[in-house]
Amino acid sequence: MIKFNVNNNVKVKLTDKGREILRKYLLGWGYRVPEWYNSHTDADGYTMFQLHEVMHIFGSHVYNGCEIPFETTILIPIQEDEK
Repeated sequence: MIKFNVNNNVKVKLTDKGREILRKYLLGWGYRVPEWYNSHTDADGYTMFQLHEVMHIFGSHVYNGCEIPFETTILIPIQEDEK
């Protein structure tokens, strides 16, 4: 079993719906888009967030039958001291 803190990073691949949700969220905080999330997106299309950010930003948009905001595979980077 691995302990995982909600402050740890995860990577999700946003869908068009997810990018729109994130855009609206960031605009609500006065951030310019898309510079912010492009700097957190890797070459494979995964965007890094802390887990609590994913839950906060996308949580109300994830339910049975929803248009999903990110692909269902989430990457969890494991640091050496967490093994």
